Amino acid sequence: MYNDKYGKAIGGYARAAKLTPEERSLIAQKAAKERWNTDPKIPKATHSWIINLSGIEIPCAVLDNGTRVLNEKSLSNALEKRGKGLYLQNRKSAYTNDSALLQKYVFVRNLEPFISPEIKKIFSNPINYSTKTGTSVRGIPAVLLPEICQMWLSAREQGALTEKQLETAAKAQILMQGFAPLGIAALVDEAT
Repeated sequence: MYNDKYGKAIGGYARAAKLTPEERSLIAQKAAKERWNTDPKIPKATHSWIINLSGIEIPCAVLDNGTRVLNEKSLSNALEKRGKGLYLQNRKSAYTNDSALLQKYVFVRNLEPFISPEIKKIFSNPINYSTKTGTSVRGIPAVLLPEICQMWLSAREQGALTEKQLETAAKAQILMQGFAPLGIAALVDEAT
């Protein structure tokens, strides 16, 4: 039932009255850990901001382990690779097991010959991290942005892209021009 005077549950007060101060403290600590996602295995953003690359904005962060990351979803949107329909249906079956988890911005059969095995491994394991507000986010190391752009540009140079994919290559070129003067790591440092 509810306490009419304060509008709070009477049962909660009864439970709290039966607990020792240490038990109440442990319960509060556990709730705070869950609320603020304080799992020590998940890196946390110490600084975050939005970088502007020739008019394309991508959220970025510096993690507590020193890694500079770009928000994966925003990068997909920047390259106009949003991953609907066919992407979601075929993501698991279109490629071999080692590349089945590639992100939307490199999940293009035409692009696969331009992805080195080392880079493919990194793409297949995005970084999960938490923001200062405790939100869980997926990101990629910022130093991979030049690699991603170069893959699209190389595929375009080799004539390996469809007309629709040429639009993504054009976005990759815009991004490349945006960070070329400074380098992506310096740009993230400057932004954060």
